[in-house]
Amino acid sequence: MLVQSGLLVTQRALTLLAGQVFSSTVVHVHEASLMHGWVRTSRLLALVEHNNHHAIFVFISSRVPPQTPQDLTVDRALPVDIDFRCEIDTDSKHQDGADVYVNISSCKLKLLFEMVPGIKTSNFVAEIFRSIEVFTRHRGPLPEYQWLHKYCDTVGTPEDRRTGDSVASSQKTEPDCIPPGDTLLDLESPEMAVPRQSIAKGATPIAARESVIRYQMAMKEHHYTYTQVLRIFVGTWNVNGQPPTIELSNWLANDPEPPDIYAIGFQELDLSKEAFLFNDTPREEEWRKAVMNALHPKARYRKVALVRLVGMMLLVFVQEQHAAYVRAVATETVGTGIMGKMGNKGAVGVRFDLHSTSVCFVNSHLAAHVEEFERRNQDYHDICSRMSFTRFLPPKSIKDHE
Repeated sequence: MLVQSGLLVTQRALTLLAGQVFSSTVVHVHEASLMHGWVRTSRLLALVEHNNHHAIFVFISSRVPPQTPQDLTVDRALPVDIDFRCEIDTDSKHQDGADVYVNISSCKLKLLFEMVPGIKTSNFVAEIFRSIEVFTRHRGPLPEYQWLHKYCDTVGTPEDRRTGDSVASSQKTEPDCIPPGDTLLDLESPEMAVPRQSIAKGATPIAARESVIRYQMAMKEHHYTYTQVLRIFVGTWNVNGQPPTIELSNWLANDPEPPDIYAIGFQELDLSKEAFLFNDTPREEEWRKAVMNALHPKARYRKVALVRLVGMMLLVFVQEQHAAYVRAVATETVGTGIMGKMGNKGAVGVRFDLHSTSVCFVNSHLAAHVEEFERRNQDYHDICSRMSFTRFLPPKSIKDHE
């Protein structure tokens, strides 16, 4: 069942309602939202079949949910043809972790659908991919989809759509649980087999098949993963070149429960000319020992990494029970000081994988004083663009971490 505005509407009722608009077969119908930026307006999506050719229709409804065929107006139709693409989007800027995002495009026309994981979403996505498979197996002249013109005037020829405007929309359905063993498509069935020759010629939509696999893996993620809540202590201190003359436990061990991870950053660790010219200072060891002695007494910790650039230093520790699951540790530094390169300003970073989660901590020291806000903004952008952990291929940037 779908819930809209407090009313219950069955999927079958929506399909029958849309079917009254068409002389063709309505394969599947979904209530949806059309997104303009972050503004959503109600829409109805229908996958329609005519003489073994398919198209996706976008309806505007004067009532939500629609009650009669007169409530529906065709806004747009997308033929499932040689220019049609459908992919699961795992990197959408709108993504918040709760929904599935599907990119549907035809030439320059692009739509983004947002879907709540569930059996209805699975069925809808499955039917789209089945319609793509039907088209790729088609032999003979390419269909012209003239049957669409009696429903709307926004179809056009492929050449028209290649110069059309781009739009974005999203679809949202209520969640249902997928029974164990349920699948979108039988990827091992003979109908889904892909001949090597067609792969080499690019005749088969491999990206579509991969999207199905990624989607099914995401839907069944709870079967092979688990989540664990970790406590992270993040602290920063500009010490103005002073040695550690005070006890740090009031700062680092003030909470009753010990953190699982410490990320502690310092700025202006050493203001001497020697530290600037030779990048060597006794302050590093002094502050490292002070931090080690002040970590929470209820847990044992191991150092993950220490990285320093002139007066900036970052130390990362994890509880001993997590140490065996830490891997792929890397450090990096970026100088944005004198001439945009020197290390009196900039950032130091540590990244690592803990279990299957990638973590990145960055400690920065930006241009001082209120009037230098433009320089600080530039420092920030330089750090984000230039900090690259080059031990990986391809190198990982800050944004490549979870």
